[in-house]
Amino acid sequence: MGQLRLSLNDMNSYLRSILIATLCCFTFSCSESKNEKKTDNEKSGLIKGDDKIRYEIEENSGIIIPNYKMEESSSEQAIGDYTESYVIKFDSVDFQGIVSQIKNSKHYIVEFNPNVPSNTVLKEDKFKRWSKANFGYKFEYFMDGTDKLILYEVNISNYTIYSTYAEE
Repeated sequence: MGQLRLSLNDMNSYLRSILIATLCCFTFSCSESKNEKKTDNEKSGLIKGDDKIRYEIEENSGIIIPNYKMEESSSEQAIGDYTESYVIKFDSVDFQGIVSQIKNSKHYIVEFNPNVPSNTVLKEDKFKRWSKANFGYKFEYFMDGTDKLILYEVNISNYTIYSTYAEE
């Protein structure tokens, strides 16, 4: 009986070790995406606030944006998923310059078939693209080899850009 109790204690110790190792791996995997995000920020020179948004839009889509007003901003995190979004607003003169840049962008697709799923087209053709949408223009960037997406929706009726960054 003493040997059975000893082996149950050994088993509990073994299970406890497995649980601790699992928690450590989970903690490391959750913090890994935050470290990747820090690395992305280091690449942008730790740019803050308005300059960070300008830098990200120009870096991702090639569009240089003028002064704007932040309308809303949010971020959400769940197990394995992270999203960040914001809406920025422009005056009408500055906004016309943005539309002109989109139409002249090397990523602009003139003849776009909305019936083809965007991730299929992008994986086969381009990883970044501007296209016409019913609200104005849409930019999609499926980051190669990752489950990360950057989406910009340029609404021509209210002079806004809605941005979403998502990773799974």
